[in-house]
Amino acid sequence: MPFTEDDLWPHFVPIWKKLLELGAGEMFQIAGGYGLFLKQQWLLANRDEAIVIPLEQWIDPAPRATSDFDLLLGLEFIADRSTNLKVESILQENGFEMTEKPLGQRWQFVKTISDEKTILAELHAPTPAPTHDDLRTEKVRIKPRPSQKGEGVHGRHNREAVGAEMFPFRFSLEAVPLAVPNPVTWTVMKLTAMADFWRRANDSELSPERRSRARDQAEKHAQDVGRIVAMMTIEERDQAAEILETIRKTEPFQKAATIFEVAFRSEGWAMLLVHEKWASEDLETIIDVLRTWFAGNS
Repeated sequence: MPFTEDDLWPHFVPIWKKLLELGAGEMFQIAGGYGLFLKQQWLLANRDEAIVIPLEQWIDPAPRATSDFDLLLGLEFIADRSTNLKVESILQENGFEMTEKPLGQRWQFVKTISDEKTILAELHAPTPAPTHDDLRTEKVRIKPRPSQKGEGVHGRHNREAVGAEMFPFRFSLEAVPLAVPNPVTWTVMKLTAMADFWRRANDSELSPERRSRARDQAEKHAQDVGRIVAMMTIEERDQAAEILETIRKTEPFQKAATIFEVAFRSEGWAMLLVHEKWASEDLETIIDVLRTWFAGNS
């Protein structure tokens, strides 16, 4: 079992193992907060692995538990009817049913543990290339073409997953091989989510409760940006240049660069959210890394 208590692990692992049998080790990654949680668990067991900010220096070293997991799904798995249907079967066989939310159908699945607890599994997919004529790209989702007529899975359209196919970080917990996104792509996703929640937190048309929840989420995503950089290994640092060369001119990267330059400037709103979470010299190191990626690219 991972070092920090993890209620999600027993429900996640059976699904992941079945996906690996389909070859999903090459096509799936665990993104979001749960991916960060698992990577930190691995680092706790591998203290000799050099990272940007050693865990011993973190003000808040406790891994942040979560009640959901995001799977970044390879486009081939959506396009291929056989494997697509198997993904849905794996989820259902492990107690996950498609949500009733109209926008969440076929990419969002929920498992009811008790009256008070549910687990959410979301399937995400990057934007397909125009040559992917076996997929249909919509604002919200990526679907197979031709339609599977109410069967199989879709991917939530994650434009910010640009470059996710490059250098996923692979590791094992309890002899289970895992994969998470490279830190550059992961940061693009987190910066964009952070800014979206911050916008909602400042939307006067929303209720105070919704604005407060949005602010909490913005802070969590801002903290996750720091954690992504802090946990970057030497190998990942060296791979970043090739990733940047590939995605620097894309719209999602440019948008993330603009968010970084506004939110993480000296008195930017994201800096105000995270400055107490890190020692000043460690936060400066994190910002320096982000600056080498994003500054001057917006």
